[in-house]
Amino acid sequence: MTIAGMTTKEKGQKSRAARLAIVMGLSLSLVVALFLAPFSDDVRGKTVMLEVDGEARAVRANGRTVGEMLRGQGIACEPGDWVYPDADKPILPGMVVQFRKSRWVELLVDNRIVTFRQIGDLSMERIAGLGVAVGAEDRLDRRDGVEGGASSRWRLVRLTRSTRERSEPVAFPRQVIYDGALPEGVERVAVAGADGVAVVREQVTFEDGQEVSAEAVEREVTQRPRPEVVIRGGGGSGERRLVASRGGSRGAAPGERDIAASTKGEGNSEEEVAAAIRRTMRMEATAYTHTGNRTATGTWPHVGIVAVDPSVIPLGSTLYVEGYGLARAADTGGAIRGSIIDVFFDSNAECFQWGRRQVTVHILE
Repeated sequence: MTIAGMTTKEKGQKSRAARLAIVMGLSLSLVVALFLAPFSDDVRGKTVMLEVDGEARAVRANGRTVGEMLRGQGIACEPGDWVYPDADKPILPGMVVQFRKSRWVELLVDNRIVTFRQIGDLSMERIAGLGVAVGAEDRLDRRDGVEGGASSRWRLVRLTRSTRERSEPVAFPRQVIYDGALPEGVERVAVAGADGVAVVREQVTFEDGQEVSAEAVEREVTQRPRPEVVIRGGGGSGERRLVASRGGSRGAAPGERDIAASTKGEGNSEEEVAAAIRRTMRMEATAYTHTGNRTATGTWPHVGIVAVDPSVIPLGSTLYVEGYGLARAADTGGAIRGSIIDVFFDSNAECFQWGRRQVTVHILE
């Protein structure tokens, strides 16, 4: 072979070298392909289902972890946000990723502000989890006017209850006695009225230490009111009626209610009212005048003294005698027995004019 030519041996060696180079190139390509296989999906992106605050959509996810995928979608994970699966979990094709965005919440409690991040509706359990003591009757109020769980400013209202007692007056009613012997329209107070006293027990409700309501749970009359007794001209029957009128400011009129109905009208039961008229009786009345002697109670007789049977009307009782007026049982007499009284006048003429008659006698308190 000449210098410019190649021997057969040299040509064979060159052919073998070329084949070896091809084999090595193919092997290297295979190794590179195998090495890059796990990363090929990162280039193309995986399809996952992303649910953000309840709204789901399919996305092509780049990155190897859930956190990287969310950042790729422009979603920033902050402390308090909720992610499932965890942000460091690897992305798998067809994976469902759930994300809930938290918000800053401001809670006013016990005159201090507590701030924290919250997902969804705020609850007492969540507040207790922050180390804030929660009472059984405490409640949450919105401070920003936003309806629903989206509110970011709240107030924890402390609700407490206690009981207390207070006194209140029990208005006295008026008892009216009609006397036909008096001119129409004439009115006289026989017994002055007096208010009673009731003790009211209340349950008081406080919100953050401020009283908001008080409800009466019990009422006890500790001092019964004394009715005012008024003698009014007209009527002719000696009839008595009780009129529920505080302080006696309203007069009775024909057709007024009876005692029970009137006391109920003022909020008083019959048990709550001290009876100013203890008893009313129909009796026979005679008259007497000066005898020169003192009465059975040791006083000199005068108009307004009445002799009674002490077994029927106790001595010292205040009476109202129809046609005679206010009187005091301060004397007795041998002929005064049972349902008979003897009224005193200053003269015999007045006694004869009185004569003997049937009258209505009211025994007052």
